Amino acid sequence: MRPNDRIEESSSIQELGERAKKASQTLTTASTEDKNETLRTSADCLVAATQEILDANLKDVRRA
Repeated sequence: MRPNDRIEESSSIQELGERAKKASQTLTTASTEDKNETLRTSADCLVAATQEILDANLKDVRRA
């Protein structure tokens, strides 16, 4: 991994953390119905991306 890759990865992780914090604040006031719909949508997205996720995981394992 090149140094610039690590900087980009760190920035991406920080951005992801900031987005997660904002999302958690939104979820504290969301209704149960809205939370359930969000979970269903997230699950659908994960199922749709299963092969892509598995391929990325395999690349990570091979790199390790």
